[in-house]
Order: sequence, then structure tokens, then C-alpha cells
Amino acid sequence: MKIPVFFNPLSLSLLALCGVFPPTSFVVGHQHQDEVTQHNLETNTNTEDFGHGNGKIVESVGKEEKVKEKEELERLWGFENGNGNGNGNENGNGNENGNGGWSRWGKDADFESGRWIGEESFEKRVYAERQGEQDSDFPNSCQTAEKFGLKDGWSFSGISTFAHLEYKKCLTNPEELFDIGILGVPFDTAVSYRPGARFGPKAIRAASARQTSFRGFNTRAGINPYTSFARILDCGDIPVTPLNNAVALEQMTAAYTELLNRKPLSSSFTHPKIISLGGDHSLALAALRALQKVYNQPIAVLHFDAHLDTWHPAKYPDPWTSEQAQFNHGSMFWLASNEGLILNGSSVHAGLRTRLSGDDYADYEDDDRQGFLRISADDIDDMGPQGIIKKIMDRIGTEVPVYLSLDIDTLDPGVAPGTGTPEPGGWTMREVIRILRGIEGLNVVGADVVEVSPSYDGAGGETALSAAQVVFEMLTSIVKRGLRDMGKIAEVKEGRKKDEL
Repeated sequence: MKIPVFFNPLSLSLLALCGVFPPTSFVVGHQHQDEVTQHNLETNTNTEDFGHGNGKIVESVGKEEKVKEKEELERLWGFENGNGNGNGNENGNGNENGNGGWSRWGKDADFESGRWIGEESFEKRVYAERQGEQDSDFPNSCQTAEKFGLKDGWSFSGISTFAHLEYKKCLTNPEELFDIGILGVPFDTAVSYRPGARFGPKAIRAASARQTSFRGFNTRAGINPYTSFARILDCGDIPVTPLNNAVALEQMTAAYTELLNRKPLSSSFTHPKIISLGGDHSLALAALRALQKVYNQPIAVLHFDAHLDTWHPAKYPDPWTSEQAQFNHGSMFWLASNEGLILNGSSVHAGLRTRLSGDDYADYEDDDRQGFLRISADDIDDMGPQGIIKKIMDRIGTEVPVYLSLDIDTLDPGVAPGTGTPEPGGWTMREVIRILRGIEGLNVVGADVVEVSPSYDGAGGETALSAAQVVFEMLTSIVKRGLRDMGKIAEVKEGRKKDEL
């Protein structure tokens, strides 16, 4: 393995500390090349491309000179006097687990890191850990790295999967078992206003970079969903066409049906759980079709949105009607209700604040027939987040299967501008998080976060960042419910008492 020259001292510190460096074949780095050159001049050593090629020492004249040359190079690079248990490794007695001699480059990086963080005893502690000793005041970072996968690098490095989760092509490998799958749905040709949500999955994944298993403990729930019983995968994206909405709906439905019919890895779930990254909101119809088929019953819907999304297709001002035109991001719950997919009387809209069609309440009357309870955005002024939570839980309960769907336009556009149909007067992110945390007892069987359109987002990616946090809250609630159903609620850490003000 070759270590690139652009690694910074902190990265090198952890890698060297945990025995990641190979014995001698590595790219040296320009800061040490001068020392190699000087050493060659002093010892009259003939080397070829050391540090820029394969690091091979060219044959010298005479066996003794060759041995001496190798010893000198090992001394220069810190490989001498290893005390590990290696058998015939290039670094003498060291082994790949880091108990033998180790690179001077790695030593220098550790020393520099110690000075940087102001730890006077850092050098001593590093050496102690290399020898397998444990400092009671200094947790073993090698063990930490092994447990949480820190050898993969910092949160800002690596290829973007959601929260640095393991990526698998779940759709093309029927043998791939998991408990919760993150699934991108890059589809937005069913929108009625601003497009761009097809780029939402990529933006949400990038915005989740600071979520890792190392820093994933949710203080309100007392668990880290990324280190729980559940195997959580990033399953990539559904390959969905932007050219034909009827075909796209079939593709999405087939993908959800395929994944939901898999056997989950854990006995806690009867089927895997899918959290979708949209994409426009029309994907919910495909998800509900698959869920109804798999669970063999209608599904309750908890729908966070500025809009009803139960619009009758005839309400759209288009004289060129067609069956395909009925399918859009504002009519999918009307279609789902007509197909018997939604549990009438147990579903909720939350965060509503849109204008209605015409000059009366006909849209509300259509919505009533589909069995939704409506909670307006301004209801939070009267009852607060806790009152919203109570209305939701009283309506849905804790046993019926629930599809949790959150359109990012639930948030005020001042907080989340990157969406296709923004509406002023929405909830803050803090209010949404508070509500999501309060409904963790729901039996969520599927979820989505949709309508993130990064082209309209702010320079800091606020909308995508909020969407990534919503997914984290969803994951936490699903995992905690799984622990409860497994009878392992004792594994949840009790919350610390709040400081008195």
C-alpha cells in the first residue's frame, strides 16, 4: 500500500499509531527526500527512485556493502530494532499490527500532533499504546479507530455515501440482507413548479458527511443508530428514467417491492425499512404501493408538508389531460387513497399553510374524504410542539404501520430555500426536530425526505443539511423502536439531567 504525499500530520499520526504503514514500500514525501539524498552522498549509496517508484534498493557491490546499505536505510527511516513478532518482514522483527519498528515519518507526525494539541505527554502515550499499554487518562485510539472505522479517514474525506455508510448495490444483489436501507430516488419530472429535485439525493448525501458512527450518539434517544443491532446500508439510487413518468412510476414501484420483500438481517423487523432521498414527492405513491402489497394492509401516512398533496388531478389548469398527467407531486396521495393504499382515519398532514383552489373549501372536502387530520403551521403558535406531538400520537397510535413522509418545504424558506414550491411561514428546523423526536413511538415501516432542490439552496447548503438531519432523526426512531420490540430497551442509555438555569 502506498501512502500519498498529501496526508497531513494528523492523518499520518492516526495511521502510524494504528500500524497502517507498510514496512518499506511507501511514497516518502518531499519533506524527507533531501535527507535521503544527503544520506546517499555520505554513504555513497546507489539508489534508484527511492520514494518515487517502488522503493527498491539497487544492488551494491559486495554482499557486505548491500547489508550495510540496507541497515543504514532502515536506521534512517526508523525500521531498526523492531521488537514485534514478524517473520521475515522487511522491517526486521516488526509485524503489520504495529508492534515492531515503525517509520520515522510516523514518529515525526505523532510528535508534531502532540505539540499541536498541546499534549506534553503525547509522545510517551503514543509509545505506550504502540506497546499495547493503556493509559487510564488517554483512551486507546487504536481500539477506537477499529470500533468506529476511523481508518477510513476524516468526515470530509472519501466517496459520499449517506453518513459514510457501507455502500451496496442492493437492487442487483438479491443476497444482500440489511435492516434499513438509504435509497436515492433522483426523479423530478412530476413537479409542477421549479425542477431540480433529481439532484437532491446527491446533495443530501454530501450534507450528511459530518454524520459518522464515531459521532452518531443521539443524546435525546440514548442510542447511536449507526452502531446498533441494525445493519444500515446506503443502497445507492433507483435507476429511474426522466423521459417517461409512467415508466418511472413502474421502475420505482418495482424497486421498492424488490427490497421490501427481502428478509431483514435482524429478527426485530418483519421487513427491511427503506428511507428514500428524493426526488420529488410523487415517489410516495410507488412506496405506498409496495408497502401495501408487502404488509397486506393499508398504511397510515404521517405527512409533513406545506401542501395537501391530495389534490384532485382535475384541479390542475391543463386542458390536455391524460392518465399519465394525473400522476404528479401534488396528487399522489389522492391516487393512493383511491387505490386503497392509505389507512383512512389514521393519517395526518402537519405543517400546512398553502392556498386552496377556487374560492371555497372544496380542497379540504376532498381531503376529508381521504381521511386526513390537518395540522396547520400556525397551530404551533397555539399549542407548541408538544401539542402537535399529542395530536399526531392520538390520531395514529403506536401499533399501525406508518409511512413517514417529509417534504422539506415544511420548513420556512428562510431556513430551507432549496426546494421547488416554497411557502412562507413554515416551521423552524428546531421545531421540526422537536416534533420528530416526540413521535419516536410510531411503528414506522418506511419514510422519505423529498423535494430538496440544491440549485435553489444557499451557499452553505442549508436545505440539504436540514434534510440530512431529518434522516438521522428518522433512523434513530426506527432503531429505538426496534430495540423496544426486541425487548432490549435496557440498552438505551439514560439521559443526563439538564443543568439548572
